[in-house]
Amino acid sequence: MRVFIDKTGMEINLERIDGDDSFAGILEGSAYMIREHRYVQGCSKNEKEDGCYVFGMEELGDELALGNKYSVLPLQERWVAYLYTNSWEPDGRYFLKLMWYQDAMDPFQKLKSIISETVFRDHAVFLEGYDE
Repeated sequence: MRVFIDKTGMEINLERIDGDDSFAGILEGSAYMIREHRYVQGCSKNEKEDGCYVFGMEELGDELALGNKYSVLPLQERWVAYLYTNSWEPDGRYFLKLMWYQDAMDPFQKLKSIISETVFRDHAVFLEGYDE
């Protein structure tokens, strides 16, 4: 089990991490279209799914603002980490499904970087009565 430290100094545990090719299944599409689809999905998850945070939506929005003349493909690797706090919480634990995109980088280093600049509790959901 890996332990990470968030922006506030809270210890965050990694339950599991999964990665895949975000371009799998795409038959054709422009770089702009892929970004736009990714942005809509990511913002929707951030707003509607408790305990889910898609990192990098601000940067993606900035890239979309450049218009459809931006022809560089977006980051290809999609990663999802399932995180939780230690059991020291008396009534339960905080959980977070963290998603991000990257290319050619160690996912654990990227995860460490994301968590270190994030306040975990701002995005996590608290589950009462959770006990190992």
